[in-house]
Amino acid sequence: MQKLRERVKNFDVKAFFHWLFPITVWIRDYDLSKLRGDVISGTTVGIMIMPQSIAFASLSGLPPEYGLYSALTPGIVYAIFGTSKDVSVGPTLTMSLFTNRINRSLHPTGASILAFLIGVVLVLMGIFRLGSVANFMPRHVLSGFISAAALTIFSTQLSGLFGYAKAPSNFVGRIVHFFTHVYKPNVYDLVMSICCLIYLIFFMWLSKKEVTKESKSKSLAKKVADKSIWFLCVARSALVCILATAVAYTFYINDLEGLTLAGELPQGLPSPKFPLQSFTAANNKTYTVPDAMSEFGASLIILPTIQFIQSISIAKAFGKIYNYNVDSTQELFALGMANIVGSFFGGWPVCGSFSRSAVNAMSGTRTPLRGAVTCMVIFFGCAFITPIFQYIPKAALSAMIVMAVITMLDIQTPKSIWKTNKIDLIPYLVAFLGTFYKLEAGVLAGALASLILMVSRELSPNLSITHENNDDTVTICFESTPSYPCVETLKESILNLVKQDPATIINVDMFSVHHLDFSVIATLKSLLLEIKKAEKTIIFTNFANKKVHKSFIAAELCGDVGVLKHKTKKEIEDEEFQLEVVDVEFENTHQIDIDVEVVTNGKHSEDASQALLNRKN
Repeated sequence: MQKLRERVKNFDVKAFFHWLFPITVWIRDYDLSKLRGDVISGTTVGIMIMPQSIAFASLSGLPPEYGLYSALTPGIVYAIFGTSKDVSVGPTLTMSLFTNRINRSLHPTGASILAFLIGVVLVLMGIFRLGSVANFMPRHVLSGFISAAALTIFSTQLSGLFGYAKAPSNFVGRIVHFFTHVYKPNVYDLVMSICCLIYLIFFMWLSKKEVTKESKSKSLAKKVADKSIWFLCVARSALVCILATAVAYTFYINDLEGLTLAGELPQGLPSPKFPLQSFTAANNKTYTVPDAMSEFGASLIILPTIQFIQSISIAKAFGKIYNYNVDSTQELFALGMANIVGSFFGGWPVCGSFSRSAVNAMSGTRTPLRGAVTCMVIFFGCAFITPIFQYIPKAALSAMIVMAVITMLDIQTPKSIWKTNKIDLIPYLVAFLGTFYKLEAGVLAGALASLILMVSRELSPNLSITHENNDDTVTICFESTPSYPCVETLKESILNLVKQDPATIINVDMFSVHHLDFSVIATLKSLLLEIKKAEKTIIFTNFANKKVHKSFIAAELCGDVGVLKHKTKKEIEDEEFQLEVVDVEFENTHQIDIDVEVVTNGKHSEDASQALLNRKN
């Protein structure tokens, strides 16, 4: 109680306020030069995100305007709570796919309920400082999941690229549907998608070249040309959408049919409403909030974890490049608030986007305020130009998604696993293949397979064996702390050694053992009884941890069966080593070789050797 009073008394309200709202820290040094960088990057990403979000809406199974609604507020919220100047929070491919799979009603309100609940989970994780939960998701498992999700997303866009009728909802069904209709495409949609893909591929290739490298020797015309090429590269998705829309509108005004269009979008901003309410889906089924939550199931835990891992990975990557720190706990809180606020405006779950974050960085962003600028661009788009969006060809939207999918495919990770540790391909493949069945099943199965592999490594105790005193004594060293999965293997290994080795004294070095569970102690106790029958002696010595020593005493492991030796840290420091110098040879002034025999209770000691060296020096 006294400690609680002291904590309350020493609580710094101002420091907590600055931690909760990072904007209050960096806004004090804000100036026009930072505003210029934020306006340029925020506007560039705003132009980029509008056609992207409309494309992602079709992937999530929602009307196209809800893609824009999902991008309306996250930038503003992240500007207040976020700690990365580069991360762009908004709708992404993976979150769109998750929304489609988890929100089975395919109703906008169901997606908003999902976003609100996930936001609450993220905020609670931030309050309880559970940022370390990301460490429980192995990188290779996440890589397998993302690559499989990318292929799943690609399969959903085949009908848009070729202009087919609506395809089945499962992966295998879509592939079968594609090959049964491959000779009957909509020629207009196919030509449009090919042209868009060629455009996007060219500018993606061009973006890899050093066309915008700054140089003081460049002329003004050269600098203008480089900046123009740079803009064409980073805004390629928006530009291809504009060009495709212009072509589709030309078809429309000339009464030419053939292109499949996105459809009419309502003009204006959405009215805010509380997301937790009942709704009626297209199949006339009425969903209450508990009904929706029961359908979400374990996704309410899995999805926030994936969101956070994706966002914090992006934030830390750019923080390392541009030399600034990112607060993981605060990022949890910022991401949670972005989802909660967005749910009031019809948004679905959002997280950080690597492609848009890269554009932010390349555009010269200076602070998180550029997210607010991005939102202002989207506000303008919703209020004034949404009627134009109805002429966007679906083939162009599918082409944009396919090009985004290419960046998600991770080929290097399985190659690296094959070169370094092939056994880790098992959880990778489990996550990869399981994702085609069910998104959350892939992640869970991959993590479980990785856990099983980790436990299986514990089944074999790490022991090193040496002989001393003319093979009368054998020393067993634990190279790591043994745990309960390996107790039987441990017992069998030592018993086999006792039966086969002529040594009469078994010396067990406990220096590397820092904790022991009950199963290991119980096994060691039964082991001593077995060794007594063999008329041999086992000695536990060189304890480095007092708790381990106390556990041995409490279990009555010392007595006439075994001999227990324990040296505390203080005893080691105060002990008078009995040193017998056998040979001292000085090779040169820079290297001294000293051969010593150190006798400390019948045991060689490296500490004693070092003490001798210190004395000779």
